[in-house]
Parts: sequence; C-alpha cells; structure tokens
Amino acid sequence: MAEYIKGVYTRMNKWVFYICLGVSLTLLIIAFFVPPTAEISSSVIAAVGEIFLWPVLGTVLVAIEKGSDIKLQKGDTTIHIDNPEKEDNNE
Repeated sequence: MAEYIKGVYTRMNKWVFYICLGVSLTLLIIAFFVPPTAEISSSVIAAVGEIFLWPVLGTVLVAIEKGSDIKLQKGDTTIHIDNPEKEDNNE
C-alpha cells in the first residue's frame, strides 16, 4: 500500500508541475500582449514564481517521505533538512 501511495504522489507531483507550467506560460504570453504591449510587468514575474512554489513544495514532501536530504536556498536564506536515520546507517 505504501508503494502505491508513493507512486500516486509522484504522478500527482508531475501533473501539478505541468499544470503550473501551463498556467505560468499562459500568464507570461497574455502579459506580453496586454497593454503596455511588449512589456511583462514585475507582478506577472512574481506571480509565476509563486505558482512554481507549489511544485517545489510537492517535490520536497515526496523527498521527505523517501528519506532524502533536502537543501533549499533563496538569496541569503538556506533551509537544510537531514535524515538522521540515513546518517546512522552510514556509520
């Protein structure tokens, strides 16, 4: 049952990524043609970044379930999540 759930999360994570990619590209294309033409507003770029946050969070959740180490970095902020069980097995 656990393997099935992991498979569902992985497939769902891929679908969420592709949906967010489609929405982001649509936003960028529409913003290019809406006045002022040929200028993409910084708010659209910020929205695209926020939309892509959801697939990243989904990937982090799957990685935590699999027991992987995770490192997220944005500017001066770094989040590092270690799996203590993994370190004990290596010793």
